[in-house]
Order: sequence, then structure tokens, then C-alpha cells
Amino acid sequence: MAMHEEHGVANLAHEIASGQGIGLAEAARLLPRDKSGRHTSPSTLTRWARTGTTSAGGTTVKLEVLKMGKRILTTRQAVERFLAALAAVDDTPPIAAPVTGRAAEKAR
Repeated sequence: MAMHEEHGVANLAHEIASGQGIGLAEAARLLPRDKSGRHTSPSTLTRWARTGTTSAGGTTVKLEVLKMGKRILTTRQAVERFLAALAAVDDTPPIAAPVTGRAAEKAR
């Protein structure tokens, strides 16, 4: 486990221990409804915790959760961190693709 992951788990554990823990169903209700007016499914949050999803910058982002017995808990702050990480864009400039074929001939 990477150092930042250990810090994240300790931070999440502290948040839950201080009474801020919520179940995935409640966390799902924090998110905007879809076009048909339905809430995000708690199973979607389970998937985000297990496998993550791709951010705007192309990295995989996972929702922070802790399993306590049979319950999976997160916090409002963890949901906020997850959403912020999804929106984060890597500001590394893209590598230009080599110019080949007709485009290379035109450039000459």
C-alpha cells in the first residue's frame, strides 16, 4: 500500500470514528440525479470503491471506503475528494504524434 493510500485510510478512519460515516446508499443520494430523475445506485459506489473510474486526466480514481463488519462506510468528505479527483485534469502537455504519410509530404 502506497504512503498516500495509508494516509487516506487513516484520514477516512478518523472521519468515520468521529461520527461522520455514512453508508453507500446515503452517499449515493449526495450525488445529482440522472436525466430520468433517479439517484445513483449504491452498487455504482461499490464499483467505484473496488475498481475505480477514469478521471478527466486519465488516471484511475477510487472512492475511499472502509468495511466495518458487513457494512461499507464512506464519508461526505471522501465523496467530495473523489469528485474533485475525477474533475482534476493532468496538466502535463500531450506528446505530439509523429507526422507521417501525406501530412509529412505536405509539411516539406
